[in-house]
Amino acid sequence: MTADTVIERRSQYVVIQSVERRQADAVTEAVVNQLGPLSPLVHTITLS
Repeated sequence: MTADTVIERRSQYVVIQSVERRQADAVTEAVVNQLGPLSPLVHTITLS
């Protein structure tokens, strides 16, 4: 088990969700779940 984190750089808003496996489909699902409620506010995503 691993954790997926989404961090908004300006406000330092952090969302953490556990992910069963480190594969693209599992991580994609976690990010969509994390950002779903914030979709009106999310315009772009930058990976680092």
